Amino acid sequence: MGFVGVVEKSDLKDFLHIIDFDKATIMGMLNRAIEVKALLKSGERTYLPFKGKMMAMIFAKPSMRTRVSFET
Repeated sequence: MGFVGVVEKSDLKDFLHIIDFDKATIMGMLNRAIEVKALLKSGERTYLPFKGKMMAMIFAKPSMRTRVSFET
C-alpha cells in the first residue's frame, strides 16, 4: 500500500474545523486512515506508524469516554 497525502512539515495544519480543508485533502486523510487501519489489523509487526510520536487530546466536556481515554 502506498502513502497517500504525504506532506512536508511546513504544510501540516492543525485540524480544528473540517471546513478548513478541501475535499481532496479530507479524502486523502480518510484513504490514509483506511490503509493504516488495514495494516494494523493485518498483524504486520514491522509497521509502526506511531513509534516515537506523541498524541494529546483535549475534551471540552467531562464524560465517561474522556475518563477512560485518559486512563488508557
